Amino acid sequence: MGGFPSGQPTYRIRGGAATRIGTQLLGLVVTVLALGVRAPFAVVLVRHRHAKHTMLA
Repeated sequence: MGGFPSGQPTYRIRGGAATRIGTQLLGLVVTVLALGVRAPFAVVLVRHRHAKHTMLA
């Protein structure tokens, strides 16, 4: 019948594509301007946005 097996959580991502793309671009710009030194900050920035907009349904 399709769908997810019972007991398995389903995830939904809230937020638009513009915020996702904007966050990715911001992380890229910060990394490039800092010559890669701030790359961990960019990773945290992107993952924080993802965690903030993920919702269990």
